[in-house]
Parts: sequence; structure tokens; C-alpha cells
Amino acid sequence: MLDESGFEFVVVGGVAATLHGSTLNTIDLDVIAPFTVENIKLLLAALSPYDPHHASRSDLPGITEPVETLVRWRMLMLASDLGRLDVLRDMEPVGRFADCESVARTVDGMELRVLTRSQLIAVKRHVARPKDLMVAEELTALADIDG
Repeated sequence: MLDESGFEFVVVGGVAATLHGSTLNTIDLDVIAPFTVENIKLLLAALSPYDPHHASRSDLPGITEPVETLVRWRMLMLASDLGRLDVLRDMEPVGRFADCESVARTVDGMELRVLTRSQLIAVKRHVARPKDLMVAEELTALADIDG
């Protein structure tokens, strides 16, 4: 749905790790995207049938802020009938969307852009939570096997 909407993004986080071969599961989708008015409008339009709202404030009705305000935020943490979606403006140590290197992965017949394994390992090591370090080690081992 996001891809079909024209929303520009790259899959990062746990789903990206899974698409690179990680065996650890995740319950949300993390993406990095350009925080432009047009791109965020496309995102909100795609999510509109699914009751999007702020994940951290489920007591609030929907997304009421103007898009011009949302594009100044560092991150959009959204929940909807489809689940949790975190949209990042930037990611340390990679940077912003334009700094991301991505590869194509096919999921259910649809081609998605996914952060490269090497950049994902760098991000996971930088975050340094125990689960992220486990994923970084797993992806590093897979890279060694793949050559």
C-alpha cells in the first residue's frame, strides 16, 4: 500500500534485517523517508482508510497536525489498523534518506527498497541495544557466509 501510493521510503530496522536473512522477528515497520510536504501527504493519504494516529498518544483522535508541522518532526510514530509504523527523518550513523544505500527485495511479488546489509549492521551497532547487537552479529555472520 505504501509503495503503491507513491510514498518514497526505504525499509530499515527489524523488517530490513529479516529481509537480509535475520531470524529475529519484529512487530513493527520502520522506514526512513524524505520529510517533504508532498511525501508526508502521500503517506497520510495511503494510511487514511486505516485510522492512523500517533502511537504514543492513542488517546488523541487521528493525526490533526498540519503536514507543514509534521515535516519538521524528527520521527513519526504511527499506529493504525494495520499495525505500527515508525517513519524516520534520519538514522545514525547513516544520516538522512539521501545518504541511505538500498537494495531491492521482492516481498509478495512487490519490489521494495531495503537498507543495505552493511548500513543496517552499522545502524544496529550504533543503537547498541542487546537485541540490535544480536541482529548485527547475525547479519555479519550472514555477510561472511555470502562473501
